[in-house]
Amino acid sequence: GSGSLTSATVTLSAATAKAMAAKGQLLRVQTPLGTVLLPSQALSALAGQGGSTVAVTVTSAGDAVSVTFSCGYEAASLPGVIGFTAPASGNVVLRANAGVLTLVKKAVVKDGKLYACLSGSAQLQVETRSPAFDDTKSHWAKDAIAFTAARELFQGTSATAFSPDGAMTRSMVVTVLHRLEDLPAAASAASFADVPGGQWYSDAVAWASQSGIVQGTGDGFRPDDSVTREQLAKILYEYVGFLGLANGQRASLSGFSDQGKVSAWAGDAMQWAVAAGLINGKSGNLLDPGGYASRAEVSTILQRLITNVLIPTV
Repeated sequence: GSGSLTSATVTLSAATAKAMAAKGQLLRVQTPLGTVLLPSQALSALAGQGGSTVAVTVTSAGDAVSVTFSCGYEAASLPGVIGFTAPASGNVVLRANAGVLTLVKKAVVKDGKLYACLSGSAQLQVETRSPAFDDTKSHWAKDAIAFTAARELFQGTSATAFSPDGAMTRSMVVTVLHRLEDLPAAASAASFADVPGGQWYSDAVAWASQSGIVQGTGDGFRPDDSVTREQLAKILYEYVGFLGLANGQRASLSGFSDQGKVSAWAGDAMQWAVAAGLINGKSGNLLDPGGYASRAEVSTILQRLITNVLIPTV
């Protein structure tokens, strides 16, 4: 009934979960309250805990919804990416833990459903956040800018301005990805001579470098250089690989009149970015690989990345 607690649990044997994991299969758990997608690495972790069964429970209570994984005991953390969808309204997803709400950056609300990447059991709720910038109200990328700003990936350049057509530096790109990963710590300081400690981007560059997401330019990291479209494709390609997600898609670049301008080191990454729908051509069938990506363009590409690449289809 209205306001009452409603719960649905799906249980399977640990042996079945282990067999599915060994084949690299996904488990889709569908309930009236939501759908959970468990990748093989998460299935393997659950099945390997010693319990005889693996259970997935989806619970709805008012404006909150939760998903719980258990294998004889509560499994608080799982490897890999778990896709979860449930009815919701709003535009951002929050995770509740002991009364504290934290933003789930890898989450979207679309067509009355919430979709989120979870690392384990979680209680979630949805709210509406509408960042307002005076200089984006009529901009072509206003929706993408609102999307990334609401997830605290981008900040305004002032209290009321976003500067959508402003340059995006290499240090800004890795800082946004660092925020998307909830600011993980690096093992040590960045090894680039031009990235001293104590800068606003130092921790992000150190993390990205040690994670294999960036390799530098051959003469340092060049943190203040504007990022090119092919550099951005390469960084995102390595980031997706770092997450353990598939980045083997390739699209032919033969339809672009300037395909020959794509650097050899960026070829696979650019083919992947086009295949994944992250980067589109410009007028005149141009990829413009050496052109600079603006804050608006990077916001748009990140919205596509989160919506179409990072969150499993559930």
